[in-house]
Amino acid sequence: LEGVQSDISSEDEDEQGAKRARRDCNISFPVANQVMDSCRPHSDKDRHGGRVRSFPHIAGNYATHVFARVRTPEPVKRALEGIMEKVATRLSNLQPTTCSAAVNGATLASPGWARSEYHLSLSRTVTVRKPQIQPLLDNLRSVLRRQSRFSLEFLQLDVLVNDQRSRTFLVLEAPACCQMMRLVSRVDAAFKPHELQTFHQDPRPHVSVASVVGDYEGIMKSAIEELFPRNESTGQGVGGLGSRWHAEIEEIECKIGNKIYSLGALRHKL
Repeated sequence: LEGVQSDISSEDEDEQGAKRARRDCNISFPVANQVMDSCRPHSDKDRHGGRVRSFPHIAGNYATHVFARVRTPEPVKRALEGIMEKVATRLSNLQPTTCSAAVNGATLASPGWARSEYHLSLSRTVTVRKPQIQPLLDNLRSVLRRQSRFSLEFLQLDVLVNDQRSRTFLVLEAPACCQMMRLVSRVDAAFKPHELQTFHQDPRPHVSVASVVGDYEGIMKSAIEELFPRNESTGQGVGGLGSRWHAEIEEIECKIGNKIYSLGALRHKL
């Protein structure tokens, strides 16, 4: 009997051990789960507020964009605040433009709708490989040495949609003067040896002040026409509200990846 009881006791212990092993296998490890979650792919929409990349992310490729900074005078900032607040009553998902570039390590973003500066695009956003970066910067600096400073006046509210029609922009346009056209053609000339896509055939100088995810071109245009009836009147200032926005184009910069390179100050008018 003692031998039988010993066998039964041993079987009980084996069964209890197996149950413990099954329980151990079902334990959740939070840290491991978090690591697995971080490795799962996320869409650009998850990471960038609904924005969609204009080209896929490829390791070793760097998004590149040539631009000029446009400072916003205080009267214009106040006018822009009022404009965007009104447009937001028609498009509740309207978002102010964010300026990711910094000056001396400090961002120029300010609370509210309007920003202390905006970017005037002088090129499309293109991708370059690392070996192309320095030759491209050298080409840009070379062609821009001959460019003189000039001024633009941003007057008219308008609506633009990106090529993928995945985002709609509220912009302020300036007339395309000959100096602006010459500047764009010089940037194009620096892009061509690297087989990079040149700028739009008919450039429309503008700064984007707000945007909304999706194609809302018709709705936004209707809102502007109704809210700002003097927008297209000459001599009426920003959006027809009276404030004049004269911007001096004095220095050109190039953003490659997360770095911003100065291409030098434009020469003074002779």
